[in-house]
Parts: sequence; structure tokens; C-alpha cells
Amino acid sequence: MKTRISIILAACGLAGVVLAGSPPAKPGAEWPLSAPVAHAPPAVRHTGQVRNPLDAFLLARLEPRGLTLAPEASRRVLVRRLYFDLIGLPPTPGETEAFVSDTDPGADERLVDRLLDDPRHGERWARFWLDLARYADTAGYEGDPDLPHAWRYRDYVIDSFNRDKPYDQFIHGVQIGAHSWDDHGNIEGGMRKHSSEVDRPVAALLQDLKQRGLLEETLVVWASEMGRTPFINGGAPGRTPGREHNSYGLCMWMAGGGVRGGATAGETDEFGLRSIGEPILVRDVHATLLHLMGLHDESLTYLHAGRIRKLTDIGGRVLPELIA
Repeated sequence: MKTRISIILAACGLAGVVLAGSPPAKPGAEWPLSAPVAHAPPAVRHTGQVRNPLDAFLLARLEPRGLTLAPEASRRVLVRRLYFDLIGLPPTPGETEAFVSDTDPGADERLVDRLLDDPRHGERWARFWLDLARYADTAGYEGDPDLPHAWRYRDYVIDSFNRDKPYDQFIHGVQIGAHSWDDHGNIEGGMRKHSSEVDRPVAALLQDLKQRGLLEETLVVWASEMGRTPFINGGAPGRTPGREHNSYGLCMWMAGGGVRGGATAGETDEFGLRSIGEPILVRDVHATLLHLMGLHDESLTYLHAGRIRKLTDIGGRVLPELIA
């Protein structure tokens, strides 16, 4: 099956241990791992307050407690609520008066549709996703350098909301970066902390893709900038041992997207320092990823520094042992 979505999960550290820790929730045990189920609107006493099925569900929880829905908002209040909720800005005095004086039964729906079509709707609601993705215009560390092209992702998210892009298309080509996994000191405490932060989200992502029927056409890759040594160079051993960067050996994992489940490729020595046997180079990984996405590495070219280049300019072999 041709892979049409690629999700890249990137962490700074030895990626092979990130699934250690708390087990994922059982399917159906809690939202969002449980599949949605359709329910008929419940019977309620205050049927006159039911304008749509959602009102019935709300009343069903309120009435046993002796409560009911809040009084209906005036048109002047309603127009302000709609503007603030949908675009994050108040209506002008002219817009307010125009809505208040419009007695047509479809005026509410027309205003909602107009605000949903307003570009500012995407600007407001994209903020929630961008906050979740920890978007920022600067790096936030080591001098807080600018990220001059970060705005491209911001505008992509805004545009996706405004176009009402389906979720499975929205996450096409998403890259998720974790904070530093360097752990040059206190490796035990650091790894316990990092693992507990990512194991359940990663398991939930895979479970969600599988439940939606998207896993087999989604390539999920967990990688890192480089490997790590099991020790720190120099100095007397302390109570909080750490580790160093290692550009000669690292591990990564992949799932879905035509990857053979349980397969492995490559091996390091017992210290995790150097590869043994035939090494797997970065360009081999590139060639394999491109193959899994239905692209031929020799055919994919791009212009860089005035010449046509390829990810596998100096060679690269597809790793057949990883292909399902």
C-alpha cells in the first residue's frame, strides 16, 4: 500500500529506550483511545429548551441535580459571544447593531458561517494547536536565537483550520521534536523523566492511527540527532553519572507504512560505541525511508547551492530486511 502520510518523531538521545515505563491504556479504557459510539438523545423534562440534540444531553445531566440551562442570551450578548469565540475579537458597533436588528430566523446561522469563513477564525483557533506543539518564533535556549522559517508552520496550521482540512491530511509530514535528552549528568533521573513523558503519548499515537485504519499507510519514525555513550569522558566518577554524544552508533525505530514488524537491522558493540558487521549509514536510512514513502531515491532531486542534488548523492541502499 502506498504511504501517503509521514510522521517524524525526533528526540535528542538514545531513542531505543523511550517505550520503557508505564504501559499504554487498554483500548476502550479512556478517551481518546476509545472509539466513538453514537447515542440517541436522552429523554428530558424541559423539552421546550431543546433546540438541538446537544441540549438534551446537557439537560439530562442538569435536571437530576435540580438545574436547568442558563437563560437565553440577548442578541446583543450573543453577537459578542460568537465574535469572541470564533475570531477572538469583538464586533464593531455597526456589526452589533446589524445583527440585533436582523429578525430573520436564519440570522444566527448566517453569522456563524460568515465568521467561520473569516481568516481570523484560523488565526484564533490555530493558537490552541500551536501551543500544544510548543510553537515559538525563537529557540528559547542558548541565547534564544531566531527561527527565521518557523512562521511557515504557523501559517500552515492557520490555513489548515481555515480550509477545514481533514485531520488525516493535516498531520501529513508532521515532525515532532522533544526537548534535550542529553543527560550529561544524572542519567538515571533524566531517562526516567523523559521516558515517562513520551511512552504513553507515543503508544496513544500508534493506537489511534491503528484504530482509524491509518497505521498501515502512515510511516512513523523515531530518531535522534546522534547516539549516546554509556559513560561520560573525563573527571572522577560522581554520584550522578552521565553520558556523551556518539556519532558512530545510535538506534531508531519505525512503525506502520510498510515496515516489517519486529525486524531489526544493524548492530553495535557491547558498549554501544561502534557498529559491528556491515554498517548502516545515514544515506541507507534515507533510501529506505524514501522507498517506504513510494519514492525512488535516485529520482528525487532538489536544487541546493546552485546544483541539483539527491539525498543519496554518494550512494544509499534500501534495507530489504525492514520492508514488509
